[in-house]
Amino acid sequence: YGFYHDPANDNARFKLFFNPSQDVINNITPDDYFTVYSSGKKIFIIKNTVIRLKGDVIVYNLQGQVVATQPVPENKLIHLEINGPTGYYIVRVQTNQSVINSKVLIFN
Repeated sequence: YGFYHDPANDNARFKLFFNPSQDVINNITPDDYFTVYSSGKKIFIIKNTVIRLKGDVIVYNLQGQVVATQPVPENKLIHLEINGPTGYYIVRVQTNQSVINSKVLIFN
């Protein structure tokens, strides 16, 4: 794993929560309801709220084709395995309260 930092980058581009307080949990915004990341050929989505949300997780390749879809789960963690070629994919988490798009890199 490598990390490059340029001092010109936005200082607030990362958000880390370590055992957040009730105040943080109760005041989380819809943009922070989900955390999306990938490892190998799997996409992981962590639900950061206890609010019941209805919606869908949709994964697109960079040509705009849907390669996976799944309802937003009630549980805290969801993972999707992508069997497409190595490359970048767009993960869209669309709920009744927000829409979040994230770009992930898949290695097969």
